[in-house]
Amino acid sequence: MRLFRILISIFILLSFSNCQVNADEYLEKFTENKSAFEKLAQKISSDKKLLAKIDHSVEVNEIDAEIKEQLDGLDIGSFTILSTECDGIVKVEFVVNWTKNATIYFDKDNCEKLMTKKGYHSKVGMIEVWGLGDGWVMWIDYDYI
Repeated sequence: MRLFRILISIFILLSFSNCQVNADEYLEKFTENKSAFEKLAQKISSDKKLLAKIDHSVEVNEIDAEIKEQLDGLDIGSFTILSTECDGIVKVEFVVNWTKNATIYFDKDNCEKLMTKKGYHSKVGMIEVWGLGDGWVMWIDYDYI
C-alpha cells in the first residue's frame, strides 16, 4: 500500500512538472516579434469589415489573406476585437499557440491602463499578467480545463 502511494505521488508530481510554463521565454519571443504584432494589431483594428465583428468571434473565412498569413507567421491561433472603456478605441486580443500547457494571450489596448505599463505584474488564482508597455499585456491562463 505504501509503494502505491509513493507511485501515485511521483505520478502527480511528474504530471505537474510537465505543465510548467516558462513566461520569460514567451516574453522574449514577443519582444523579438513586437513590431510584427504591432503591425498586425494596427491592420486588424483599422479593418472596417473586422470592426463590424467587435466583441464577437471572427471566422477564418472573414479574414483577409494577408492578415491570415501574418497570424500563421506568428503562430497566432485566434484573435478577438473587443470594445474598451475609451471611446473609439478597441482592444485586439491574440491567443498564441506557443504551448499546450496554458493559454497565452497578448492584448493590444491603447486605452491607457495600469496593467499595460511595462513592469506591471500580478497573479490572481490561475491568471498571471505582465505589462509590456506601449499598450501591450501578456496574460497566461493556467487553467487547463
